[in-house]
Amino acid sequence: MTRKNGILSLSARDSARLNRQILSKLIRWVLKNEQHRPIAEIREDIARLRVWGDMPLADDELDITWAVRTALGYPWFDCRLIAASVARGCRYFLTEDMAHGATFETVTLINPFRMSPDELLLRN
Repeated sequence: MTRKNGILSLSARDSARLNRQILSKLIRWVLKNEQHRPIAEIREDIARLRVWGDMPLADDELDITWAVRTALGYPWFDCRLIAASVARGCRYFLTEDMAHGATFETVTLINPFRMSPDELLLRN
């Protein structure tokens, strides 16, 4: 199973959440790095991801964001994303940019290139 299929399979389990910041970053990355792909195909993939929610980051997460920044030292917007996952009760945060296995409160950071979503869910 490819990483793309593994991540998309999470939607069948209702096991993922997504916000606009991540969706925008993904669109920008795909348009830049996968220029050979038809736009219709890219839009279809993005549409499947949108069902996970396009909720903006809430202002009431500011205190959590500061705590993440203090504990983990990541750039501000990365801390906001982790704070959003804490506030929404997530157990895992998929990221290729932050330390695999690092934790903040109830959230564990997982690099999807080191562990597939299926491996993660089977392990837990």
